[in-house]
Amino acid sequence: MEGDVACRVRTADHICDVEYCGPRCGPYRSVLRTTMGNLPSSQELEKLTLRAITAYAVRFARRASVVLAGAADAEVIAAPLRIASKVASEQVLDRSDDAAAARSGAAVAGAMGQLTCGEQAMAALCLVDVAMVVVAVFEAMHSGAKPGWPEGERARAAKHASKCAGRAARAIGGNAESVEILEAARAEYAILLKHFGEHQGVDLGEPVDLSDEWWEKQPR
Repeated sequence: MEGDVACRVRTADHICDVEYCGPRCGPYRSVLRTTMGNLPSSQELEKLTLRAITAYAVRFARRASVVLAGAADAEVIAAPLRIASKVASEQVLDRSDDAAAARSGAAVAGAMGQLTCGEQAMAALCLVDVAMVVVAVFEAMHSGAKPGWPEGERARAAKHASKCAGRAARAIGGNAESVEILEAARAEYAILLKHFGEHQGVDLGEPVDLSDEWWEKQPR
């Protein structure tokens, strides 16, 4: 199932990279390009706990998902965010969320054929990324004694998470709000690093409060 999702995402990603032009981004094109270059890298995200990586992805996928309202089934949109939010914020992991995340990613990928514009496709890719972050987190935590496997899965989670802010900005349409999203990415990474620490080893970490109230209280 995961391989099928990856194939669909690679195809959709290529189409978006080639065809997407952000119809409203003209006045913001230069600042968007500059700010996009300052996004946290996957290597930086690897320093976070697995829950913090997931929280970062969720925060930006939520922003992107608003453009999918009415364009796809509401549960298809909600499922990846709900599952990833549980992994990031609840104390005990539910092993059933591993398979549920893979199914939710497949459902989003399957719905991409009905989307009508590049912004919606970018938002959908964001949701697939969130689902794949969860799959990688479970693989990292339950990989047994396989040498290097947890680190590889943490890297995979970070790679998917690192795409979310840029895709969210493109999903919103290349406007002032897109610039705000990109600027928030560096700030929110710093908040996660401050509160949950930098880690050399693979660490699930403490639950992350995903409420807007908590995030609004944090200095930027």
